Amino acid sequence: MMNTAGSFIFTQPVAGALSDHWGRRPVMSGFAGGGMLLTVPIMRSSAGRVIRGSPSCS
Repeated sequence: MMNTAGSFIFTQPVAGALSDHWGRRPVMSGFAGGGMLLTVPIMRSSAGRVIRGSPSCS
């Protein structure tokens, strides 16, 4: 949870600066596209860590 909050705190000013430079719609479209493309790899990598790090799995 803290990783997510920390990453949001650091990406928010960057997104604001990009939005000021290029406009809101292209920046939001870019983040939406990146979210669609990166959701599965991020979930797979975090699920692998949870399963391997779990003490109940042998």
